[in-house]
Amino acid sequence: MNLQFRQIRVLHNEQLDAAGRHEAWVRGYRPEDSMVEILAFPIAGAADMPEAHLVEQLYDALNYQPAEHLLWLTDLLTAVKGRSLSVGDALVVDDTTHVVERMGWSKVDLPTNITAAVATA
Repeated sequence: MNLQFRQIRVLHNEQLDAAGRHEAWVRGYRPEDSMVEILAFPIAGAADMPEAHLVEQLYDALNYQPAEHLLWLTDLLTAVKGRSLSVGDALVVDDTTHVVERMGWSKVDLPTNITAAVATA
């Protein structure tokens, strides 16, 4: 059996306002925001899955409501002391960046202000 992998990156938006609050949670993502790559990992068996479905499954797992086959991801997030995904954060699937909106997702160019990954799998 030849498993094909998709490469996943999880980016938290760490842009703060003058008072030290996460302003992206209120106003959403902006290209100049400071992003932190908290996880990077390959995922097997998702090559034929519609990307929108994969993004939703990853979102659920990263918000501590995983499908059974993604329980390991919730454990990994806990291990790196990551927070759940919020408005302004992003998931990168292969070369496509999906930003969390108040309702749904937007596709954007890959952010340029990304600090190094905390954890890889």
